[in-house]
Amino acid sequence: MFLSNTNQSEGLNQLSIIYIMYGGLIIYFLYKLFKNYRVQRQITGTQRHEFSKNISKYLYILGAMIIAFGIFNIINKEYAAGSLMIGLIAVLYLDSLEKIIITEDGIYGQGKYVRWDAIKKWGFDSDTNDLIAKYKEGYEEKTFNLRVSKDDFVPINTLIRKYKLKK
Repeated sequence: MFLSNTNQSEGLNQLSIIYIMYGGLIIYFLYKLFKNYRVQRQITGTQRHEFSKNISKYLYILGAMIIAFGIFNIINKEYAAGSLMIGLIAVLYLDSLEKIIITEDGIYGQGKYVRWDAIKKWGFDSDTNDLIAKYKEGYEEKTFNLRVSKDDFVPINTLIRKYKLKK
């Protein structure tokens, strides 16, 4: 009898760790969404151009797996774990809707707004469909990778040349 109680309490501890992990992920992504919203509200500029991010196929696969496990848990009467998984995919979906914003003052993406005077180099990687920009923040040189669609390469490059190089 003592052994059966021990196994049951270990199962509860394992489940509570999973709940904490999923809850922590949800809180992290909600914090990230809130922080991105605050940065977007502070973006000034009369001319504002928005482009949608290109979502990778791996995110679709991950989302489908999380939804499947969430539905499986709900069917098996693990309502807390299932609802946490569905909540996590909802927050991930909202995070994937973030736009790339280009204004006459700078560019916004991935929760960062970088002014044109800080950007030193930029280019496009056609293999991964990324806009790659190197910029200076303080004394550090950082890299900015934004996933864009191939159709947006030319309009984004035209806007960067217009605002950064004044051409």
